[in-house]
Amino acid sequence: MRLLCSILVVACVATAQAGADPAASRAREDRASAVHDGVFSDRVIVRRKAGSTSRELALGVGRVPGDSETLSGWPSLASRWRVVEVTPTFDPAPIHIKDAERLGMDRFSTIWVPEGTDVRSMLRELEALGEMFELVELDWNGSAQTPPVNDPHFPQQWHLLNTGQNIDGTIGVAGADIKAPEAWVYAPMLSPIVVAVLDTGVSQSHPDLLGIQLPGRNLVNATTPTLTDDNTTISHGTYCAGVVAALPNNSIGVAGVAPNARILPVKTLQSIQIGSQTTCANGLTWAADNGARVASISASWGSASATGALATAVAYAAVRNLVVCASTGNTPGVSIGYPARWSSVIAVGGTSSADLAWSGGTTGIEIDVVAPADNILTTSDDNSGINGYSRQTGTSLSCPMAAAVVALILGVNPDLTAEQARDVLFASVDDLGPPGWDEIYGHGRINALRAVQAARATLPCPLDADGNGIVDIEDVFAFVDYYLEPSIRADFDGNGLVNLDDLFLYLQGWFVGC
Repeated sequence: MRLLCSILVVACVATAQAGADPAASRAREDRASAVHDGVFSDRVIVRRKAGSTSRELALGVGRVPGDSETLSGWPSLASRWRVVEVTPTFDPAPIHIKDAERLGMDRFSTIWVPEGTDVRSMLRELEALGEMFELVELDWNGSAQTPPVNDPHFPQQWHLLNTGQNIDGTIGVAGADIKAPEAWVYAPMLSPIVVAVLDTGVSQSHPDLLGIQLPGRNLVNATTPTLTDDNTTISHGTYCAGVVAALPNNSIGVAGVAPNARILPVKTLQSIQIGSQTTCANGLTWAADNGARVASISASWGSASATGALATAVAYAAVRNLVVCASTGNTPGVSIGYPARWSSVIAVGGTSSADLAWSGGTTGIEIDVVAPADNILTTSDDNSGINGYSRQTGTSLSCPMAAAVVALILGVNPDLTAEQARDVLFASVDDLGPPGWDEIYGHGRINALRAVQAARATLPCPLDADGNGIVDIEDVFAFVDYYLEPSIRADFDGNGLVNLDDLFLYLQGWFVGC
């Protein structure tokens, strides 16, 4: 192994010492922040008409009319849209020049504008300049690396991927989702994370929940210690577990949010969703003692003592680095209940497929984040069928959704504390409503992709692969080990894939250091 590393280091020395490719230094970064409604908002692609030159475009950039001058045509458009630069679209240029010229590749240009530009309107104005351009197009954000999802009910799971589909008569807004498929690019490299579902139990026979459950605990009925839902009218715990981790890409049913999650069923509520604070406290304590890193509590109590059993169990969970998520409730106009009301618990409210606050949700000053709550298709063992699927509504579904995103965060960096994981979740949301935190949406709607990307930023210096604070040859050996696993720590370029590009980029950077 060390011989292989040494050979690779030597192979990259020339490249590293040669410096950056000039073409690459000119290339603009495909930043996620530049993507608006599926297109990059900082560029438009054009193909000039035959006989025109790139110099005509360059002359219009940066021109500001004088007192007695009025710009028209392309110079006017470039000035109004604040064009920053015009560059060749094909860069580096194709080697076979004649073929490239025959295809018009030399006449393609990329017009760069500030991020957030209304490029669709700009495109229409460019199209009107028919004397200059024979083609004008937007640069769409592709999803080639988004894993295909073969679960037959996945197209109905708008909370994972909202295409504006019709769900039970309601038309959604495209993009009003939690960006789960995009985050699944990283799934093969995530560490498994245990999520405790404190609820009515979880089906032990559902095919979408097989193989992902750990031995749990029934704290409701010790004499009949089944872990499954007792009442087939309401399988509340099975709903929640499916939201977290229903097996993706198994060609059946639905997909959960966190493919790396392992469900720890902790039965703290009776089948009719009745349970005491003390039972919940015992369940939370037991989960903290039995490997859970995240807990989902889709239950609420109207009052609780700040020093009582439930509050003490929440404090114990925090000490044990267990992230607790709880639903805010389903009664508008009342105060958020407990345990969501406590500051160390992530209080999760609800949104609709139109990216608005769910009309039945409880809101208030304690709310932290929101997640889809309306018509969520998930696993069930209810009157819609044993080992079946049904649509459910309420912040009871929002809560496990947020818990699952926390599991993704910890899957990237298991060394994060509970408080650090919370901070990553809050910093990676999509802000809704007034700018910043508010009483309706909290910090915003959870975003699985941004959460995973933000969690990657918490990892140690990627060049210090062994984490000892020193960049030396031992780091090369450690990185190669990550590369062969593969581990997310070897995804050096952050594109969700571990391949030779990452290895060579790492070795180039290694000569520079952190």
